Amino acid sequence: MDGLVNEKTHESALVLANAGELAAMVIKKVAGNDISTAVNGSVLTREMIQNILYRKIAQSVTNRK
Repeated sequence: MDGLVNEKTHESALVLANAGELAAMVIKKVAGNDISTAVNGSVLTREMIQNILYRKIAQSVTNRK
């Protein structure tokens, strides 16, 4: 049973990582520097976009409980 839980946890982490990577690429490609002013005028990096997305997903999951 522990093996199944670990496998599901690993699978969920991979899905989340892939979702973050995909969303960051799409947002960066579509919006480019147009949204950089939303982060105090600094260049918006892939990591920043991913962190925003992960935070939003975490909030959504927390609010469903």
